Amino acid sequence: MVLQTRGFPIPKPEHYPIGDLPTPVEPALSLGAHSGELDASASPIFGALTYNWQLVLASAPNVIVQELETSAASATFAGLILGQIYLFQVNAMVTADTTDQSTAVSLMVV
Repeated sequence: MVLQTRGFPIPKPEHYPIGDLPTPVEPALSLGAHSGELDASASPIFGALTYNWQLVLASAPNVIVQELETSAASATFAGLILGQIYLFQVNAMVTADTTDQSTAVSLMVV
């Protein structure tokens, strides 16, 4: 390497354990840009690699309607049924572990 041959040492990066991640706060929900869309966002969590979003109908909370995995602390759910109330939850994931699910929040699609 050029830098090493010129007498400049290449420092090795220091790695620090992140530790346990906090549970995401309940997501903020808003109507999407188009009919049948809902936007969800949560506060970013330091060290999180991905966020796992779950969407269920309020009338059938044990049946997952949509699941998304994003690298950002936000997601858009499309193709939703107008007039239905949906519940959202999110958790964050690091290399080998996931956080607990956030508190569920709801919003009606228009």
